[in-house]
Amino acid sequence: MFSQTRFLEAVRQDNRSRSKLKHILILLSRMLMIAALVFAFAGPVIMPDDADSKGNQSHYVAVYIDNSYSMMNESEQGSMLDLAKQTALNIAEAHGSGVEYLLLTNAMPAAYYRPMSVDKFIEELGKISHTSTIRNFSDIATRAESIVSSLVGADEQVKLYFISDFQENAADIKSLKNTKHLQYAFMQLAPLMQENLSVDSLWFDTPFRRSGQPERLFVSVKNHGESAYSDVPLNLFINDSLKAVSSFSLAEQSEAIVEINFTNAIDGLQEARIVFDDYPVQFDNTFYFDYWLSGTHKILIVEGHSSYGFPKGLYRDEQVFDVDYVALDALNLNQLAAYDLVVLYAVNRIPDGLQSQLESYLQESGVLCLFPDENADIVSWNQLLAGFQSAELSEWTDSVREVYQIDYEHDFFRGVFPEAQEQVDLPNITGSWKLKKRVGIQSEALISFRDEGEFLLQVKRENGFVYLLTSLIHEEYGNFNRHPLLIPVVYNIALNIPGQQALYHESGEGGYLDISNQEITREANIEIVDEELSIIPMWRFTGKSLRVFIPEEIADAGHYRVLRDNEMIAGLAINHDASESEMEFLGAEQIESLISEYDLDVDYFMSGSSEKLKQSIQNIAVGKKLWHWFLLAALAFVILEILLIRFMKD
Repeated sequence: MFSQTRFLEAVRQDNRSRSKLKHILILLSRMLMIAALVFAFAGPVIMPDDADSKGNQSHYVAVYIDNSYSMMNESEQGSMLDLAKQTALNIAEAHGSGVEYLLLTNAMPAAYYRPMSVDKFIEELGKISHTSTIRNFSDIATRAESIVSSLVGADEQVKLYFISDFQENAADIKSLKNTKHLQYAFMQLAPLMQENLSVDSLWFDTPFRRSGQPERLFVSVKNHGESAYSDVPLNLFINDSLKAVSSFSLAEQSEAIVEINFTNAIDGLQEARIVFDDYPVQFDNTFYFDYWLSGTHKILIVEGHSSYGFPKGLYRDEQVFDVDYVALDALNLNQLAAYDLVVLYAVNRIPDGLQSQLESYLQESGVLCLFPDENADIVSWNQLLAGFQSAELSEWTDSVREVYQIDYEHDFFRGVFPEAQEQVDLPNITGSWKLKKRVGIQSEALISFRDEGEFLLQVKRENGFVYLLTSLIHEEYGNFNRHPLLIPVVYNIALNIPGQQALYHESGEGGYLDISNQEITREANIEIVDEELSIIPMWRFTGKSLRVFIPEEIADAGHYRVLRDNEMIAGLAINHDASESEMEFLGAEQIESLISEYDLDVDYFMSGSSEKLKQSIQNIAVGKKLWHWFLLAALAFVILEILLIRFMKD
């Protein structure tokens, strides 16, 4: 007897079906693995939907590399400029050798005005260095459009890559215009730190310089970052010698005024610079300025009809003064411009021609000292004084007036008196003018009488000074002529000559330099030079000064000299554009908002690391490559086959 066998047949059928299914699945996984490998080696890509319409098939690619000084900053991958170059290389790698390249930088040498092969493009990338020239994005786009329009067809577009840190002062996205031949691509490089110190400005506490004079220099230092600084050394060099050292501390995003005290030395050009240490942005760690210490001051004494002439011994015995005397009737008005100081002494009436000439003289940094005669014509004198916005003559008095108060704190007397003294023997004046004041006068009383009248006034006028003494220097009018106060008064009037030029200029701003006391002919050869540069600038003669216009081609910070027929006549200090020191950059959201707000034709905007940018460039320039996904799929199918063989039962 045998048991039932019909159940055994069912088991054999079930095993046969499972084994067949296993074989089919293994076969299918192998087929899919082979298909994935085929696709991987075929190199499939996904092109942008609008690739054809937006000109990605153009024969040209334009690349702008921001090589301004802000790109000295450091990124996670090193120098920002080096990262920009690497990004440009990634662009070239993505687009390949089938296109020609237009390279744009802030400097834009002539070689960049024509397309380059990929090899030439890579070669020129290696030559790019930092430049002080600053160009806005709109300037770059305009330049690119002018070049591209002569190269491509009517409907062809060229992609313009902006590789930059998007510093606010240059990234004028709102000024960009959609053009016929350009499509923009923004690639923002992020600095690792946004820290920087710079000198914002500097100035002296007095408007005049002379040798042997103690000076107070004020330097405005600005912290552009989010970190505080403590006890940073600040060095002053004059003519390559360390003159003074100070220090400062700064909180984040703040400014400080640093005072530096020193004493002027020998006459002549003083080429000075402020130096401090600041990493990594170092282009603005040196701030240049210069000024001139004159060895001789030219003085013209114009005497009126009074029998009391100007005391000849006051200026004559000092080598620092070159004095000429002339009677009012013999005065040549055209010769005023040649003098640093013009003195009108005991003049009765002011001619109309002289008044207008004195106005021009003061505009050219002249100094005018006035001694009205006892019998002065009040109308003509007050017409002159009103033009200077000074107090005016009222009446002459022979009564005794005691000099009572000296403004010791005024710049005019700085360094004259060791300290203010309350009880001191001051002059008594027995003949003087009383003055009347008007609304809006700008005169300052340097020395006053006890009756609150003024003995010596100063008026800052145009670029010069006007001094008014209400008495003459003669024994008939008191003892001022032999008092110790006389010498510091008349000497300071002659020595305190306003500076003839600005302490410094910014590169690229143009402007001009006025140089006084120059005899110029039309054939004169004017040059601006340094150790490596020689430029012939535009110039003209203004009467008292030679006006030299600063060429915009002078871009490097440093000291330059102005030559007339190979003889130095002035110095010129140039500093970099202060806006480059501002470590303020557009954020990603801000950039995207501007693109949307102004509806710019921007293909894409990317911000991030070098590798991320490289991958994004390849995806957009030549399409998104899929080979690695198919390779992963092939590997997955191999693993699936192994799992089927091992774990799926027959």
